[in-house]
Amino acid sequence: MSKRIFATFLTGFFLFQSLPLASAVDIPVLTWERGKEQNIVVGGISAKDPWEVKLLKPGSPQISFKPSSVNRRGFLVYSATLPQDLPLGNYTVYVFGDGSISGTQVAQVKVITFTRYSITEIPKDLVFLLLTIIFMLTVLSVSRIRKYSNLTFLRQKNLVETGTLLFDKRVPRFLYPAYVLRSRSLGMLPTSLFKFLLMKDDTFIHKISPFLWALFPALGLVVGLEGGLTTHGNLPNIALYSLIAISTIGLLDSYSGIFAFFGFAIGQIIIGEVMNLRSVVLIISLALSWIFTSFVAHYLVEIGGKDFPITSKESGSGFARFILLVFVSVISGVFFFASLILTESMALGLRNHHDSLVVTAIIIGTLSGVKALLHEFMDHRTTMGLKSDSLVSETLHVSYLISSGWVGFIGFFALVVGFVWTQSWFIALLLGIIMITLFSSFQLLLKPPKINLLSRWKRNAFLEAAVVTYFALTLFLYVQNLPYQSSLKSEIFTIGALILPLIHLLANSFYNVATAEKVS
Repeated sequence: MSKRIFATFLTGFFLFQSLPLASAVDIPVLTWERGKEQNIVVGGISAKDPWEVKLLKPGSPQISFKPSSVNRRGFLVYSATLPQDLPLGNYTVYVFGDGSISGTQVAQVKVITFTRYSITEIPKDLVFLLLTIIFMLTVLSVSRIRKYSNLTFLRQKNLVETGTLLFDKRVPRFLYPAYVLRSRSLGMLPTSLFKFLLMKDDTFIHKISPFLWALFPALGLVVGLEGGLTTHGNLPNIALYSLIAISTIGLLDSYSGIFAFFGFAIGQIIIGEVMNLRSVVLIISLALSWIFTSFVAHYLVEIGGKDFPITSKESGSGFARFILLVFVSVISGVFFFASLILTESMALGLRNHHDSLVVTAIIIGTLSGVKALLHEFMDHRTTMGLKSDSLVSETLHVSYLISSGWVGFIGFFALVVGFVWTQSWFIALLLGIIMITLFSSFQLLLKPPKINLLSRWKRNAFLEAAVVTYFALTLFLYVQNLPYQSSLKSEIFTIGALILPLIHLLANSFYNVATAEKVS
């Protein structure tokens, strides 16, 4: 399929909007926010001799606009993202190459501070978020094949299971009820990938201290409540120290991260911040960074362990394992920051402490890798130093990744996010349908024709995720060159990028049939 046909297919969902032509006679006065992509439309340009468009002000750095491809009416859309530190004030837009020696003034611009976050006007944030989603979706898709689908780990029985709680001096008597409640709560959950990762993560703090293990949920509830009560105005303006504290608790112990989420939600309800559906969805998006960052690290270690097993004695296996843990640290930090971007995109508020959030994400990613290394070391020591009757083998066959209820919730979540982003019910419904289709595919077994050649396909979850993500990045670069405003280009890219994991899921189904694998 040629690029022209592909672009026509994507833009078929959207109505092209005519843009006003700036002229030297009637100079428009524009107001632009720094930190966002801004567009200038210029007509009458020869494709062989494109003009240059610049934003100029004496004493300030000049901003050059990048031209798009020429549309059928002979117009080009020139785009540039204004830096966050661009001096405020009045600027002039000049066009060079139109025959005038000194250039032609086409617009007056007043640059103001960043006041309203809109992810469709900040392409680098949108592409970062969507590439992270696509990478994780592709890893989930590949993890259903036989090579990755059987997950297992050994854990030490807790004090309730061994019947030694009353005799263990490490746990004070006043914490007995909390210890017993936490011990039994996990057993009440249905078998699922969520439960498996929660149980895997649950062993980390217990190995360090049963006392902390029993106390951590209460600590998470208190810290979350404090964060919810002390937000500065609209979300996500949570105090940075509260964000770091809650995120660290969730990273060290995702079970306690759930309690921190409930504490934060209660605090928000008390001060009257939860007033509409968007507020509810926004708090849930914050919980992604608090709870699921640890899950992402565990799952990537589990998947990567199939290619770089810890017990391998092959030459270089130790170095490969180290690289895996570094990779897990990077992806965990990326996932954490992408969750914060999603929260900002829902809040529509001020972008405060952006640089601090980047530093926080780096810290959380580093802690994820350190935790994975320590957890791996402690698990190995536990396996080698204890008798078999004090160990429990937890196993899971990833037959399906998500329940029908969660599929519906994710579709509804995507619907709300899509409408907040675009203010278009059509785009929101389209985004919701795509996400429902994607996650429904994790439950179903498609039966395409058998292609025997695919049975020779050597699968690697991380490599395939990287390839699909690269194609999405290529699509982004192509869409950025289309002669549309930034909001319309963002809509095209969002829909087009999420189609790529669907294509990968279809290819995965062909592979499953070719290798006679059963994926329910």
